[in-house]
Amino acid sequence: MNTLSVDRDVVELFKTQFLIEKELRRISTYRLPKVQRSVPPLKLVDRLRTIGILAPRFAALTKKLLSLAPRPAAKTPLTADAVRYINNVGPDAITVLRSMPTRRVTTL
Repeated sequence: MNTLSVDRDVVELFKTQFLIEKELRRISTYRLPKVQRSVPPLKLVDRLRTIGILAPRFAALTKKLLSLAPRPAAKTPLTADAVRYINNVGPDAITVLRSMPTRRVTTL
């Protein structure tokens, strides 16, 4: 029986991407109610940026996090720079997304 071995950095990348996508979908459920679940996360980032929910620089770093990927077929691992980026930027990006309310905030 073969055992599956997955590099810890790859696990961290996919965990980060999963949590970012989860938060994007939570935010878009209210902010973009007509968006279907099948919309890719990179498109969600663009749409949330377009309507002013995500700042352009934050949208760019979020897209970069979502775009990072090892190439298993070519046996190309994540680069050291990519791993550092995931570890340094990923947790803060998730925190920012989690802090965004899903409902409109109204002032009196």
